[in-house]
Amino acid sequence: MSAISALKNKIAAKNEEVSKKAEEMTNKAQEIARLNEEHMAIREEFKELNLEADQLNEKLARLEELAAEEAEILASVTPVTPAPAAVAQPVAEPVAEPVPSDVAVFSTVAIGSVKKGHVTIADSKDFVACGYYLAVDCAEPFSTKSEKEFKEQIKAVQKIDGSGLVGGSAAKKVHTFMKSGTENIGKIIIVAYDKGIGGGGEVRKITGPYYFSPMNTLQEDTIACYFHRFPTEFIRKLTPDEFNQIASVRPARAINWTTRLVL
Repeated sequence: MSAISALKNKIAAKNEEVSKKAEEMTNKAQEIARLNEEHMAIREEFKELNLEADQLNEKLARLEELAAEEAEILASVTPVTPAPAAVAQPVAEPVAEPVPSDVAVFSTVAIGSVKKGHVTIADSKDFVACGYYLAVDCAEPFSTKSEKEFKEQIKAVQKIDGSGLVGGSAAKKVHTFMKSGTENIGKIIIVAYDKGIGGGGEVRKITGPYYFSPMNTLQEDTIACYFHRFPTEFIRKLTPDEFNQIASVRPARAINWTTRLVL
């Protein structure tokens, strides 16, 4: 074999070796990209779990406070006995202490929408609502699918403003809103507003089932974005003390939570 042939064979072998190395590097790069994507997904899930843990800890702390308050109230109540006399005197009935009850709270008007002048508190005087740019009727999926299936379907819907998918966090909040509203049909609820838009709120009653309210305008952050609603009836205004109590147990950024209140 001539020197030229030997050199050609050597070059061909090197080229083949380089091609294999390049293929291996490409495969490794793809694997690294896949692992990075999984890593980001795990980090997002971890953040959501941390948020849920914080919210549960806040609820636990509040429940412990309320249990201590109830214990103090019960300890202060003493039985009323009749005064000794020759003639039996009527025994006065003890005055029952007002008992707080668990009440669902809705805070569904976004402070940003109000500050921009796109919506007012009065716009939702007859309903509680949420939006998240989800222009899809939720009645059928909520009534026919499991919680997990509902969230999977909703998070994959395109937002009405074209900015991307609704996403897992919003899908979770929509499900919570649907569940709380449905469970409280015919019951007393609280509608509370952020301090940044005046604070306060109202005692209302949910008078009917969920309804989807599409509107013609697509202007960002208008009342048109509050598609998902439960009709309500006004009962009375909250007192400042009641509002402060309700606000103190609100989990971060929640639109639904519960509180114990004497109504």
